Parts: sequence; C-alpha cells; structure tokens
Amino acid sequence: MRSHVRIPRSIVLVSAATAATLAFTLSRSLWTGKEGDTYALSAFRIVFPYDSARSDVSPSHDAAAVTFTTRWPDTGFPGGAKCRLSLSGSGGEEVGTLHFQLISGTDGTTSRPMLVPVSGRPISAEGSCQDDPDETSIGSGYLFTGPTSITTSANSITGEVIPGLSEVVFDVRWERPGQNPGMRTCFLVVTRTDGTHDAPLEYGMLVGEGALTFDVKGAPDTVADARATCGPFAG
Repeated sequence: MRSHVRIPRSIVLVSAATAATLAFTLSRSLWTGKEGDTYALSAFRIVFPYDSARSDVSPSHDAAAVTFTTRWPDTGFPGGAKCRLSLSGSGGEEVGTLHFQLISGTDGTTSRPMLVPVSGRPISAEGSCQDDPDETSIGSGYLFTGPTSITTSANSITGEVIPGLSEVVFDVRWERPGQNPGMRTCFLVVTRTDGTHDAPLEYGMLVGEGALTFDVKGAPDTVADARATCGPFAG
C-alpha cells in the first residue's frame, strides 16, 4: 500500500524514500543520543569577499560566506543544536563570529553557505555545537489520538470525491507539552476490515500540534483502524 499525507499548515512530513538533507533552524532541540553528544563541524571553506549572486551587487569586504561539513555523533541523530562559527585573520585574531541553530537530517552533509559579518580578511574558520539540556526530548516525541475520523477522500479545491481513497485523521500532540520534539521517524499501520494489516509506511516527520490527515488507499468501509507511532529519527 502506498499512502499519501495531506499537509496542513505548520506540519511537514517527509517520506523516508525521498528524505535527503534537512538543514534549517529550530527554536527547540531534540535528543536521541546521550547527554553531550551533538554535531561536529569540519572542512570549512571561506569565500571572501562575499559575492552576491545578483549581478547588480558588488562583492562585499564586510562579509564572508562559509560552508562546512556536519557530522553526527556515533550515538546517531542529535536533533537540534546551538552552534558558533569563528573566523580568524592572518595573525590569529578573531575577525568574525556567527551564532546559529542547526538541525541536519543527513550525516556528513555540506552546509548551505552561512553569511558571517567580518571586520577584516578571514584566513581560517572553526566551529562547534552544543546541545541545550533544557530543551531535550526523549521517547516517541509525538502522541497520536484516533483516528478521530475515517471518511471518503475529496479534492480540497473542488470537493469532488476521490474514488478508492480514504481520509484517516489523527489528533497530534507533542509528548512533552510546549517542548518541540523535532524530527522523528514515524510509522502508519492500517488495519483492514478483513483482519489484514498493511505494511508499515515510514515517514520522517516534523510537525506542529493539531489535526493530521493521512490519505489511505481503499474506501472507508475497508479501513477498520489505523495506528501511528514515532521513535528517534533514523536518517
């Protein structure tokens, strides 16, 4: 069975078959390893002066673009972290710093260019990341209630019924109230009215709280139940 997911606002689901690099900022941190484990940054590359892609903008000596390789710890995906870049001049003096938050869904990926304000020509770069122990999360991360409804699927624009497709709706809550669990690997299993079970469909999931709709193959009278569960992000 191949299921589809309708994505409401504030909810992002990434199929495990297509999930690649996820590098973006989050306000909260996720924890799947032991305390203290987080990303290692290496292979820094500096482009200076910063040259905008716009043809009408001249290169700037007030900024440098920096990329780096992000590696997971041996314990696996570390979730979100607070990181710092430091750029040094020829005499070892610091000429630029940048504080940022990072979450990378792929081990060993190259970051997007980070724009760092500088006071002089940077010669070298170093960086490090640190987890915030007050923003960690263990366990499943997300809790699903339901299904709250199993109905015929319809086109969201025209309202036209889609034959052979059902809408299975869950209510999603964070396991720890107010604490974003971040990226997780989740599974949907559908039980049919004939007693059979569909093979689990795997998703990399980053969601807000609220209603979440899965589009499942088969008419509503073929769907007896469904269960969604999550665990640490598997990459």
